Amino acid sequence: MSDASRANTITAAILAANNESEISDCLASVAWADQTLVVLDTRSADRTAALALERGARVLSHPFHDFASQRNYALEQADSEWVFFLDTDEQDGVARRAAHRLDACADHTGNRLQTLLDGALGRRHGIARAHT
Repeated sequence: MSDASRANTITAAILAANNESEISDCLASVAWADQTLVVLDTRSADRTAALALERGARVLSHPFHDFASQRNYALEQADSEWVFFLDTDEQDGVARRAAHRLDACADHTGNRLQTLLDGALGRRHGIARAHT
């Protein structure tokens, strides 16, 4: 993807392992993202990957060493300017608030990043610039 086509685009990145009971709702809550990327721990043995693929997510397996390496891998794989990280159990909270804020602010400025950074996410959740 070219730099121009990545401008102001957001990938929702979800680190998962054996989360089949949560992954569908989590992915539904980030339908506003330009891309959804599920980084699956290679130890995962349930239907998380299949369910994520059914919902249109890009699913990549990566050996788990620590959470930092999983997030760094997601940053390397994202086809967007920005990456929004969330956990599979966050399907009803922060992602829905962020999506609402995006819709409310996208009409004039097109600067969706500012919408995410202005407090909708809180301190616990992460957004990072990819491909810097």
